[in-house]
Amino acid sequence: MTSKEIENFIASLIDLPENTLKLKDEVAFDLPIVGYASGEDLMFGVKEYENHIPGLHPAEWLDAKYGHSYKPSRISVISWALPIPQSVREKMRAEQYYPCMEWSLNANYGQAFIRQMATRLEDFFEEHGIDAISPIADDRVRRMRAEHGLSTNWSESMAAYICGLGTIRKPYGVITEIGSCVQLGSIIVVTKLPPSVRKYTRLNEYCANCGACAKRCPVGAVKGDDVDRRLCRMYQTLIVLPHVKDKFGFDGVYDCGLCKTDVPCESCRPILAMPEHTCKTDVTETG
Repeated sequence: MTSKEIENFIASLIDLPENTLKLKDEVAFDLPIVGYASGEDLMFGVKEYENHIPGLHPAEWLDAKYGHSYKPSRISVISWALPIPQSVREKMRAEQYYPCMEWSLNANYGQAFIRQMATRLEDFFEEHGIDAISPIADDRVRRMRAEHGLSTNWSESMAAYICGLGTIRKPYGVITEIGSCVQLGSIIVVTKLPPSVRKYTRLNEYCANCGACAKRCPVGAVKGDDVDRRLCRMYQTLIVLPHVKDKFGFDGVYDCGLCKTDVPCESCRPILAMPEHTCKTDVTETG
């Protein structure tokens, strides 16, 4: 199986009826970008992910599902980033304290769609005789209470970083070539695929340190190079969730999104050579 065949199948999933904001006749995501990494990549040797939660090597996920061991040399990890549509982001730019309804719908139903994608991908590979597991669709990926809030034992952000999609964003998430307004998914497969070239060498390399995300945070959780994750999570749990339930009528949203919108990295990678560190909205850097 080739990378092109995989990418064509992933792109076809965007046409599923589940790619929707449910309460609005709009799609949750546009076409994704895709990256690859080898199971032998030393970056997968990281012992801890977010909030000091221990990580698991890709081979361990496969071992747990299929009951036997795999050599890392046989394994590839595929990561994809789904961009949030411009129409949703435009509405969010006008918000200063709460997320708009469309963003909340995306955070809620968009995650459900990504899990649907992950399950379809597992089936796709297994139908071609390739063992596969997508952590985001697996019970072993669970939200866990840690010292600084909720975290997970598989980091989609780290998977995206290792697969060449972008660098870690200081508040949370990644900055990709199509910006930080993306949601992530990944799958571990037992087939060798050409790894993507990482165009960076540092974890936060694409961040322009412009401070725009700190100005957008309604509770001051972003402070320079540091993020008060407990304060961020408290705001989302105690303020955003009740607001979304009362105003829009549904539960389960854990993403206010303010620090991702109306900032230079919203829809592209900031051009660090420019003093103002800005990109034109919805134009991806090509140079």
